[in-house]
Amino acid sequence: MRNLSIVRNEYRHLPDRELLRVAKEGMPYLSNHHIKDLQEELAIRHLDDALAESNKAYQALRNALALSAFNKSANGILSTALWKLIFDWKAQGKSDEVICELLVAQNIHAEYATILVSCIEPQLESSIEQLTTETYAGYIPAGLGIAVLLWVWLFTLAPAYLLIGLVLLLVGSLKLYHVLPRKRKLQSILQKIQNSQ
Repeated sequence: MRNLSIVRNEYRHLPDRELLRVAKEGMPYLSNHHIKDLQEELAIRHLDDALAESNKAYQALRNALALSAFNKSANGILSTALWKLIFDWKAQGKSDEVICELLVAQNIHAEYATILVSCIEPQLESSIEQLTTETYAGYIPAGLGIAVLLWVWLFTLAPAYLLIGLVLLLVGSLKLYHVLPRKRKLQSILQKIQNSQ
């Protein structure tokens, strides 16, 4: 990982036009630390107003920082439960305005509720990507289990290997049983959002 002071120094030496280009085009590829450094440099040069007027990237930058602060203030379990609740409301067909009102009714500050609602699609994409990674934790043991069972069936009849194969297959299958339906549900919600735009 690169030293943050080096990244800050690079932002300081970028010409204004290049710095604005990074802010407009590079947002999805920056970490929260880099986003904060970029925002500070834009504010120092008084370029943040120009960026806000010309591009929605600045709003995405502000939302990312506020969402990051919200996720840090909420523990992981609360944050996960909150996103699950938001995704469920979206699956029920509730509009962004209604979801925002429901979040405020759940004692979420109105500003954070607005930010959460504006980040539903990126959060869905992130959750789907995470679940895709988790499916490998199911496919790999299940595949190994099948391979061991085939090996036992074709070459040996050792009960210990048979047990190992069955355990691997069971563990992998259970993981897939829990992950794949959640992934399909989130993909369905994301598809509805993208079709409605």
